[in-house]
Amino acid sequence: MKLSVRKVHVVNDVIYREGGRAIGEVPWRTSVVAAVVKNPWYGRGYVEDLDPEIRACAPAVAKIIVPRLLDQLGGPASIEAYGKASLGGEGAAIEHAAALIQTLRFGDVLRDLAGGETYMSSTCKRGAIGGLVMVPMIHKNDPSHRGHNLTASFAIPDAPRADEIVVAVGGSSGGRPFFRQTGES
Repeated sequence: MKLSVRKVHVVNDVIYREGGRAIGEVPWRTSVVAAVVKNPWYGRGYVEDLDPEIRACAPAVAKIIVPRLLDQLGGPASIEAYGKASLGGEGAAIEHAAALIQTLRFGDVLRDLAGGETYMSSTCKRGAIGGLVMVPMIHKNDPSHRGHNLTASFAIPDAPRADEIVVAVGGSSGGRPFFRQTGES
């Protein structure tokens, strides 16, 4: 099975003010890069062994979207938080959406290139065309940095079709601006 990509979708947020206050000379950046891919299990009924398609497709889609994410944020050193998400079309089993991102064959591509050590937080679900995709993010080296617990959201107006899966990675140049929780709250 060869990976079939219909399109790549990029979302960039460059934030200069937060909570009525200027962030400073360097804006806070959050980016998401998503690929709309053909669901390799679509129309096949229940498939017991997903591994052949995971091995073929998960690293291939990561190699397409991860370098673009790194470019959007200015390189690996610019990423402090990261995460991943997938949205299967109406014809997908929820496990189809999960299978492409819940494997080290996918996540390790971003983790290794970004110099991360922690797991990548994630979401996977099934939904309709134009469905909201939410990419949860945590600090790439220390998940206890709660100021780096972030979520990037996006929708693609024409995806996912019934036979598609949206696969996404997200990253941020830092934690939430002006983080001020003490840990006692």
